[in-house]
Amino acid sequence: MFVAAWPPPGIVDRLRPVVVDLRRRPGSDPSLLSWTAPERWHVTLAFLGEADPDVVSTSLTRAAGSSWWPAHAPVASIGPSTSMLTPSTLFLPVDGLAGLAAAVRRGLESVVPGAGTVAQGGVAGVAGPEAAVDGPHRSDLPDQPFIGHLTVARSRRRGRPDALAPLVGVPVPSGITWAVTAASVVATEPSTGSSRYVIVGEIPVGGPADAPGGPGGRPAGGGPPAGGRGGHGPGGSGGPECPPSNVCSGLE
Repeated sequence: MFVAAWPPPGIVDRLRPVVVDLRRRPGSDPSLLSWTAPERWHVTLAFLGEADPDVVSTSLTRAAGSSWWPAHAPVASIGPSTSMLTPSTLFLPVDGLAGLAAAVRRGLESVVPGAGTVAQGGVAGVAGPEAAVDGPHRSDLPDQPFIGHLTVARSRRRGRPDALAPLVGVPVPSGITWAVTAASVVATEPSTGSSRYVIVGEIPVGGPADAPGGPGGRPAGGGPPAGGRGGHGPGGSGGPECPPSNVCSGLE
């Protein structure tokens, strides 16, 4: 289980040609790389491991009413260039969400000790469900920093950084930003050949002016729909169709 921020449809559309370019670059070997499906692109705010979804959602809903919860929707910014999270993971850096990630961890510290802290392949403090794929995860490193990232590809051969090396340091177009107006509680369930994400709760971030359709004109969030909410991903506008059951599945 993890807590995530989903890029809205417009941002996903801007990222598609970026990833297409990466896939076409010299040295990009399809036999060595597995690319993350666009409907699964997200920024992990906290990795929770095994946790009770009702307890997590209730705790974060309570936290959202606290004085220390973000009063305004933070702005996520992608770039400036691709990087390797571990020897097996290629990602796009995402800046601007450290404060929200810290608030999420604070809201869960009494029910999920050490929430959001992960050590992967020697990279400590990286929050993400990728830990289950790329290396061991830990939940006892509360002082480790948050590293915002959106995973776009993984090496099919663990410990083979040479498979990703030609794609590291590729510039990302500037100005790819969005206001994060919700934090989603997401369960990961096994599925044939992959896993599927199920949104089990959504916590608002910011005030009315930040909300989709509010005075600030913020775009709606993306990802698998929660409670029938639209957005990028299964069942939402701008993404692949999927049963309206809050479930998103797909090969990475």
